[in-house]
Parts: sequence; C-alpha cells; structure tokens
Amino acid sequence: MKKNTLDKTRRLMTLGLVSAGVMAPAAAHAQFRLDLGKIVDIVKTLESLSIDEEDEIQMGEGLYGSLINVSGGPYRNSAVQNAVARIAQPIFETSERPAFAWDIVVLDNNEVNAWSLPGGKVAVNKGLLRYVASEDELSAVLSHEMGHAELSHVKREMKKKAFYKGFSSAATTAVAQAVDNNNVNSALGALQGPMYQLVTSGYSQDSEDEADLHIIDVFDRTGRDVAYGVGFFNTLLELVPSKSKRTTSLFSGHPETKKRIDNILEAAPAAGTGSPSAPTQEFGDVKTVFPTRQVYMRQPVEEG
Repeated sequence: MKKNTLDKTRRLMTLGLVSAGVMAPAAAHAQFRLDLGKIVDIVKTLESLSIDEEDEIQMGEGLYGSLINVSGGPYRNSAVQNAVARIAQPIFETSERPAFAWDIVVLDNNEVNAWSLPGGKVAVNKGLLRYVASEDELSAVLSHEMGHAELSHVKREMKKKAFYKGFSSAATTAVAQAVDNNNVNSALGALQGPMYQLVTSGYSQDSEDEADLHIIDVFDRTGRDVAYGVGFFNTLLELVPSKSKRTTSLFSGHPETKKRIDNILEAAPAAGTGSPSAPTQEFGDVKTVFPTRQVYMRQPVEEG
C-alpha cells in the first residue's frame, strides 16, 4: 500500500470511528491518537485497534451529537432535562474515571430504551420515563448505562466479530471507496450504523452482566437499596411481548432478563433490607410530564 493511501486510510478510519459524521470539515485533518497499525481491510482494522482513555473520550464526544439526532433528538422540555440531569449527578459522581465529562440527555423517542457511549455520554428515551415507577428504578437504569461507559464496554465489543460483522457489503465498499477517493463523509456515514446498533440493541452477555453488577456498586455508594431499583426490569418482562426477539441493553429476552434480575439480587445480600428512596422534587418533575403507565403494551418495545 502506498504511503499516501495508508495515510488517508488512517485518517478516514480514525475519523469514522471517532466522530461518525458530526465534525466540521476543517476537523478532517485533525490528528487523533487511535493507533490503527497496518491496515489491510476493515475487519483487520477493527481487530487491531488500540484504544486508550483519551480515544474513548474523543469517540464519545464525536458520536454523541449524531446518535442523539438519529434517535429522535433532544426532548424539548427543559424541566425534564434538568430534573433527569440532577437525578443522574450523584450517580455520575461515583465514577472512577475522572477524565470523563459525564453528560445525559432525554431523547424525544417513545421506545423504552436508554444507551451510553464511551467517555461518559448517556441518553434515556422519554418512552422509558413513562414506565419507571420510582427514582430508584430510574437510578438503576442510569447506573446500568453508566456501567457500559465506566467499564469501557464499547472498546471491548469493537474487538469482537459481532461488531464488524454488522458491516454490510455496501458499507464495506463505501469505506473502501472513501479511502480511494479521500472522501471523509462517505467513510463516516458507513461507520456510524454499526456503532448505533451496538449501543441501542445491547452488548454481549458478559458486558451486560457487568453493567448489571455496576448497579449494585452505585447503589451501595449512594445509599440506595438495589431491590427497589430492579423493579423496572420486571416491568420490561410485562411490557415486551413474550415471543419478541427484540433486545436492548436493558432487555435480553424473557428467561434471560429474569435471570439477570436474580443475579443482581443474589450479588447484593442486603437487597430488600432497606427502604425505598424518599421521593424527590426532581423525580416529581419527571412524573408531572410522564405519569407512570399502569397499562402495559400501550408503548411496547418495538419489534426488531
């Protein structure tokens, strides 16, 4: 491979993985720190990625805006946005990643879901807010999604075949053509989809298990009883059709989700010995706009 082509490949692939289409054209020549090594094709590129914390931060900051946009955009209610941010603040303060600039947004999306990106970027759909019955339940959701970022799960998943198998032949061709033509925008568009699919549809079982256990850690540090947080996972079991194959980070299927609930409670011996957290003004502000729905299936998780 000629040196100028290799240099273009490094830049295009790095930009695609880090910014996914949201950087200004002038930033196309910025130098990023991802060490892609010798690039032969897209699969080997992903397998050989060397990503450190600074790369994670750049990746999350670059992807955040575009994934918000394709997820429905921010929900335009400042009271709800501020209330959820205040609820999330003590959760984020438990982080052991001081370099992360934690941020959260409520999305104008009716699907019952939430997701996170490397570097401390979290999003929760307004559809989910309709079904959390307490601040403990919402805190469990946020703690789980925080765990994916805190524990570098995107970094792990990008090393697995399941991630790069998400590239269609058309996407792979688009990346190759983008390299040949030095077309940054084409590369970015081709690489955004697999990352969006990963964070919204769920990670591998080991990553999901770790994120579940992260709930216990956060609840211990913030003085909450995890038994009152996992109630939302029980809600999902009633909300999602029993034969649905749709999965998210919070839902893995009926037998699997029930097992996840049991694993969380087993890992927290003191679960159920405390009390539910006292209602706060912030959660009251959320419920004023999104009263908890008692009739399930009105807004079920969409079928995949």
